[in-house]
Amino acid sequence: MAPEILPGGTAAADGDKADASEHGRIADEMLDRWGGLASGLPLLGAASDEEDEYGLRHLVRHLAAAGRDEDVHRLLACERPAPGRAGAVNTWFDARDRIGQADGYLADLELARRLARKATDVAIAAGRTAPSLGLEMRYALMAVCARFTGTRTYDELPPMLVEAGIWDVTRALTAARREDGNERRAGYLSALLPHLPAKDRQQVLHELLHPGFPNVLREVWPQLKADEFAHVLTVLENDDPWYVSHQLEELAPHLPPELLGRAVALAVALPLDHRRDQALAALAPHLPPALARAALPAAMELADVRDRARVLSELIPRLPDQDRPETLTALRAAVAAIDPQAEVRLWRWGELLALLPAAKRPAALADLPADSWDRAELLMHAAERVPVRERAPLSAAALTAARDIADPLVRARVLIQLAELLPLEEQAAALAEAHTASREITEPPYGAWVLTEMLEPLPAHQRHAVLAEALTITRSLPAYDVDDGRRDWDDRARLLMEISTWLSPDEAEEVLAEALDLIRAVDDEDQRFHGLLAIAELLTGRRRHAAMAEALDIRLEDVDYENYFHGQLARMAPLLPEDLMVRALNELHGLNRPGYLGRTLLGVAEHLSGLAVDRGLDIARELTERPHYQAAALAALADRLPSAERHAVLREAEAMARKNRQGMVHVARRVPIGRRTALLAEELTFRQRGFRADQDEALASLPDEAARPVPFAYVPVPVLDRRWDEEGQILLRRAQRAWRRGAGRTVVIGIVRTALEKYGHQDPPGSAALTSAARDLGGPLAECEYRRAVHDIYRWWP
Repeated sequence: MAPEILPGGTAAADGDKADASEHGRIADEMLDRWGGLASGLPLLGAASDEEDEYGLRHLVRHLAAAGRDEDVHRLLACERPAPGRAGAVNTWFDARDRIGQADGYLADLELARRLARKATDVAIAAGRTAPSLGLEMRYALMAVCARFTGTRTYDELPPMLVEAGIWDVTRALTAARREDGNERRAGYLSALLPHLPAKDRQQVLHELLHPGFPNVLREVWPQLKADEFAHVLTVLENDDPWYVSHQLEELAPHLPPELLGRAVALAVALPLDHRRDQALAALAPHLPPALARAALPAAMELADVRDRARVLSELIPRLPDQDRPETLTALRAAVAAIDPQAEVRLWRWGELLALLPAAKRPAALADLPADSWDRAELLMHAAERVPVRERAPLSAAALTAARDIADPLVRARVLIQLAELLPLEEQAAALAEAHTASREITEPPYGAWVLTEMLEPLPAHQRHAVLAEALTITRSLPAYDVDDGRRDWDDRARLLMEISTWLSPDEAEEVLAEALDLIRAVDDEDQRFHGLLAIAELLTGRRRHAAMAEALDIRLEDVDYENYFHGQLARMAPLLPEDLMVRALNELHGLNRPGYLGRTLLGVAEHLSGLAVDRGLDIARELTERPHYQAAALAALADRLPSAERHAVLREAEAMARKNRQGMVHVARRVPIGRRTALLAEELTFRQRGFRADQDEALASLPDEAARPVPFAYVPVPVLDRRWDEEGQILLRRAQRAWRRGAGRTVVIGIVRTALEKYGHQDPPGSAALTSAARDLGGPLAECEYRRAVHDIYRWWP
């Protein structure tokens, strides 16, 4: 293993400082390992072990400490052909960025810049030209590109690039880890999981085991192998108890049988106040008898009788037969101790009854709550949990309790629910009693609602009479309810809509017409909108169109409120006829807010048809001020077109993406894999350009080499758009003033260096001012070096 580099740029070996030859030896070993500097380091494809990683981190400093400045500059200029595009890849940046060492690469550039700066200072002090000033400019431009690209996020691209064979998983992981948002980063990491080798899968799993990623983990668990579940449990053994409990709940259905013992050990070790009950209850249904018995003492320790009852009811079916009687007794005691007013007590009684042997259930009925409604509910709950052959006594007892319920509304609804649990020959009688109870209800709307609830379990030949009765009651209701003096969307309209779903098309049309009139009479616009939207789902033809037109009229009053209207239009979109969607899009278009328009168009594209698609395409083509929506909207709308037109619009979206240098990914995901690979490679170039200016613009800004040169003191320095910080350009103008006033080269170069330190993504990489500064302050070779640098950065970071 090579000695560790110390901060000063020297190396330590066995506690003594290594001399320059030792640094050179170490550097040569690394360069030979990667195929040699003269050959462009052809074997530097990936950091595969500690030696490679050491070399990537420290080679530049070893070369510098060995006094091999020229080799540092050659190393940083190494390149190889770029896969899938014209141009080249900067070999050293690619290797370091691939494993997440962009900051280390920037440190290498800074060290190289200091070496060039030293050479410049020596040359100026000796009164010579300073070609190394061009190198200083080169490293300033490269730093801007590396800083921008090395911190760039790639959204959903990494998994797609791996699938297309453009990126390896190491680079994809590095890019995914740059995402700022936890959920987004976790989503991209989990999408990469199927493509990862075992060692990387374990590391990613470790990262995903984060309290902020529960939704992502639900999608991850089904993908894991047994050894990976073992790794997850190892991580959880040293994690926060609250988090362990939550993850055990999620893991329980997916754990291999051989790991359930470790999971139970984790659960029983949780403190009583750290959701031990939740973890045990989740694991219990999956445990074999021996492990269920092992978990039993931890369940019995639970202080809260509600928690204890819950866990015991889950464990009992999994316990060995000899352990069940005693545990049932403990469960019965826990349930009895629950607050009688707590609703959960009823459910635990129902579970207890279902768990008892059939022969012991009659005796247990004596302990049930006296309230008829409570008794009926828990008996139904128990009947649902037992085998059909054991259901009759419980459902009979539930029926007896239901008949004793005093409130006719509650009695009717319990009888309707219970009917499904009764033998066929008893269902009709229970439903008849529910029907009778409905007529005892003093508030008519509730009677009508009970009748509609009866329709599902009723035999088809009996429904007509019940429907007629429900309709008669509904039509006798007041036209609207009064609430704070306003007309509200009322029971009458809702009931008519429910009844219509059971009628023939002709009968339904008449009933829905009544409901629509009632909804139109509602004063509150928000209530009226929701009513119109609800009834539109049941309407057809002209009536649906009219209802949706009225709903749209209401919501267009709020069209200025982007987030609100965007959400409301998304709700309406599946029901809006194409002409109404065109109207909505035209209203948005008239606001002259292209970002709002593009976002909304993209959100509703999947629901457009006919004229609305045509209008959407016209609008998408106009989104020149929001180019990130342009290709995306065109590609989404292409999905709504016939095959021939779809391909044409996708080609148009591709051209837009190429012109705007963004959005090609939306086209790529809709084309076959061969074409997708090429488009994704192109999208990648859009995201890796270091400067705002494109290559043609940058090269055009360089002075014509055949023209008479303009002195640095008088060459125009561009004034940037006010949106951008132009500190670098201000400093260049200051350097010009100093040069005109007769300041020495050292002073002026110092100001130029400060300007280069301030250079950023918005500054012009191709600059007549920098060209003249390089020539006048450093000499012709410095100018040539700067010009080559401008060409190189666009080859390496296109």
